[in-house]
Amino acid sequence: MKASYLFPHRFSLLGWLLAIPAATFGLLMLFGVLDGDFLGRAQVFAIYAQRFLSDDIYFGFVTTDLADELISLLFTIGLLLIAFSAEREEDEFIRHLRLESLVWATKVNYLILIFFILFLYEGGFLLGLVFNMFTLLILFILRFRISLYMTWRAGQ
Repeated sequence: MKASYLFPHRFSLLGWLLAIPAATFGLLMLFGVLDGDFLGRAQVFAIYAQRFLSDDIYFGFVTTDLADELISLLFTIGLLLIAFSAEREEDEFIRHLRLESLVWATKVNYLILIFFILFLYEGGFLLGLVFNMFTLLILFILRFRISLYMTWRAGQ
């Protein structure tokens, strides 16, 4: 029985092609190697924008750097495609590994969030939340791939 929630296997490669460059550019921006406005600034529609020292904007346009939004979007789409693309041979055992990995990743992700709540404050907390947006998918992919590898290795 095919799992209907999975993308076709070929989407996995597209996910890697999106996620790796996005992660690279994101880390370069994080460490200050690239400036955040290397893609330029543009006016975009915002449902809500909290402004420092001016009025908040509700359902209006704001001028912003496009790089962080584009990088976050490509990284998220890439991770989703990697995480939820079917294997070449998607069987009951692989579905079991997938579920087990997702449950494990969710638990670890929320333990990380609890750690951030307890020990990170102000800007550090916001940076932690940005990382926490991606850790669930990253942890799931890592755990699932390691489980697949260990199963394959045990069968050798």
